[in-house]
Amino acid sequence: MLVRPSSLFIEDLSNKNPFSEEGFGSVKRVYIMCREDKGVLVNFRRWEIENRGVAEVKEMGNADHMATLSTPKGTLPIST
Repeated sequence: MLVRPSSLFIEDLSNKNPFSEEGFGSVKRVYIMCREDKGVLVNFRRWEIENRGVAEVKEMGNADHMATLSTPKGTLPIST
């Protein structure tokens, strides 16, 4: 329990939708498929691609779960 009042307006935030089609929904989604990803099963990654409105899939053969950390120089060319 907080000793003093919070400025987070929890009640107001609980009534708001954090994502809208005008904001978050208007961003083109690109999925980076990392072949060496041992953290997420391949079937689940394919499910995400099919069900999350992904517009484009880019593949990185030598990257693991965190492509930007495991192969930063390889991630840059496919992100442009």
